[in-house]
Amino acid sequence: ASQTADAGQGTRRRRRRGASSRPSSSEDVGRKSPSSGNASAPVTEAPGDSPAASSPKRIRRLADSRPGGNTDNTKNKDQDMSEELSLEEQGGLVVEFLDGVVESFGLTGKASITAVDEDWIDVSIEGDDLGLLIGPGGRTLSALAEVAKTALQRHVGDGRRGRVRVDVAGYREFRREALGQFAREQAAAVAGDGKSRALEPMGSADRKIVHDAIIDVEGVSSTSEGDEPRRRVVLVPAD
Repeated sequence: ASQTADAGQGTRRRRRRGASSRPSSSEDVGRKSPSSGNASAPVTEAPGDSPAASSPKRIRRLADSRPGGNTDNTKNKDQDMSEELSLEEQGGLVVEFLDGVVESFGLTGKASITAVDEDWIDVSIEGDDLGLLIGPGGRTLSALAEVAKTALQRHVGDGRRGRVRVDVAGYREFRREALGQFAREQAAAVAGDGKSRALEPMGSADRKIVHDAIIDVEGVSSTSEGDEPRRRVVLVPAD
């Protein structure tokens, strides 16, 4: 019995050692920035924002399963393309599509057009507990917006098509403010210790927020490194 207990303790010790040897998700290999001789600090993660997440792939599968879906198609062959839709009418199609997505997810929410400006159509979904449509870092929201654009393209075909922006519960403004503040804090740290910092991979819209946020921070500049979808911003001491 004592030998069995000793064996069990040894197994537990080996498991503990194995678990402690695995790097955490925030660890990364330091890299040198092309703009600085200082090795960049480990990847710094932007603030979390959405407690609930939905896979972007699930968004696309769900959209394809809706009547007339198949977002791989760029044109609905049965659609009469002879009449060009106004931007307001196109926005109505996007609203109808997004309402269907919300309903399919069993969520309580409603899409509406918030602005039509030049070529832009802004549509927002408001409701309760919509984090599922946002996802970590807004990645699910980005996928939802892309699918909505493809659905609109299927209806409009080769005619004039508005540029669509989709928001959920004011998330984009929240993200812009939080990410901008985070970027300025990281830039201040770079200015203080002279060490470059590589931020987590971001989409092009978030990278632009970071670049714009630190433009007035003295002693720090920013550059983008890597390839999509792992492209990231690196904050470096200015020359």
